[in-house]
Amino acid sequence: MTNPNPSGAIDHEAIRRHRWRLAVPLLVALALLGGYTLVWFQGARVMRAEIDAWVAAEQAEGRRVEHGRVRVRGYPGSLRAEVDAPLWADPGAWAWQGETLYVITEPLNPRRLLLTPRGPQTIERDGRTYRLLAGDLRVSLEAGRVGVEAADLQVTSGEQAVTLGAARVSWTEAETDAEAGAGAGAATLGLSLGQLSVSDGKQDWYVPQLNAALSEGPASDLGLDAFEGALSPARGERAAVLGGQGRVDVVDGYPAGQLTVTVPDPEALAAVLAEGGVLDPQQAGTASLLAAGFSDETGAASVPLTMRDGRLRVGPVPVADLPRLGS
Repeated sequence: MTNPNPSGAIDHEAIRRHRWRLAVPLLVALALLGGYTLVWFQGARVMRAEIDAWVAAEQAEGRRVEHGRVRVRGYPGSLRAEVDAPLWADPGAWAWQGETLYVITEPLNPRRLLLTPRGPQTIERDGRTYRLLAGDLRVSLEAGRVGVEAADLQVTSGEQAVTLGAARVSWTEAETDAEAGAGAGAATLGLSLGQLSVSDGKQDWYVPQLNAALSEGPASDLGLDAFEGALSPARGERAAVLGGQGRVDVVDGYPAGQLTVTVPDPEALAAVLAEGGVLDPQQAGTASLLAAGFSDETGAASVPLTMRDGRLRVGPVPVADLPRLGS
């Protein structure tokens, strides 16, 4: 076998070439790491500036925003700001306070924020204090969109209690650009709730599933456009299935509008409403008779409901008083 270096001399040129082959990838990796580090810390500055700008904007609108220490962590992964003792309030209307709020975003897109409150939270509204605990709660914020995901949520106030197994809520703002036309495409809210239990200490309600679509009306009030779901007096009991389409707003504190409600089993729904105290036995019987007039050959009914002046009507016939919302 021929020796490529018969003199035995050291081939310094070969060594230099070998070193360069090792050094070039290392230098590239270091350059990429340095560039990413600059991007990460720049993202951290943008993120902190976005938080400060939001606080300033809320305060300019007359709302109160306070918090303790803010720490930005997470390098080299996601940006994560840890905010101690956050407080957000509209004086005289409502207030929210938490133990810790995490604000999470990606270094390459620091203006898309994910808010994840942790620990006990309180909400004050209409003179009442509500205590909130969540196994998981996430709020996604980006331009024109808000998304909320929750699991194992509990809200209590005195004897009132609400528990929620899972929830998804999405809010999309209206288009206001010149091409779409001012006000084109009203802001919309979509929600999906699962395993919802509501109790006021006297009566329990259980909603296995509820999907609904809401939107802003001409007066910028949020109104109901459509829904589908099921209703039961308690978990494990027979649920009445129903759905509806139309438009219902809140006028002077009461639901107002028209809905066409489709009910596969009207008698089951009337029984559930009677058991829950919404209808008395006589009203439940009247409602069942009225629904029968709107039923098809399968027994399912498409019932036109009108809500006006605090009264619920099936067609032209009053059947129940409506609760005042927020009372």
